[in-house]
Amino acid sequence: MPCIECGSRQTWFTKRRIASGAWQVREECEACGANARGKAIYVPLTDVRLDDIEEVVQDAERPLCVVCGKEGAEWHHLAPTEVFGNTAGAWPGAFLCITHHREWHTHMIGYRFGRPVPENTP
Repeated sequence: MPCIECGSRQTWFTKRRIASGAWQVREECEACGANARGKAIYVPLTDVRLDDIEEVVQDAERPLCVVCGKEGAEWHHLAPTEVFGNTAGAWPGAFLCITHHREWHTHMIGYRFGRPVPENTP
């Protein structure tokens, strides 16, 4: 797949461990350094073998949660790729700590999957 930024076909997979402890895999362009599939588009873990992918060490930046101010927050996309497709990265997002990221998804599960929202949801 060519890089959507520069068109180069010289890409490679990298993996990063995010604040929740989960892995994110992306296809990086060797020519320009961009995420070859587009901003915030990650490779499904079912499509790769993690043991075969080079780990990229994260820089020292430790973003703060916009809700509670806790350090080490992870980027949360307000527009899921499953719903918005390739335009998901153009929508805003926010840094959330693991607790608030999970809370957001718990509250939104009724909207995302068409299920009734739990009664205790504000």
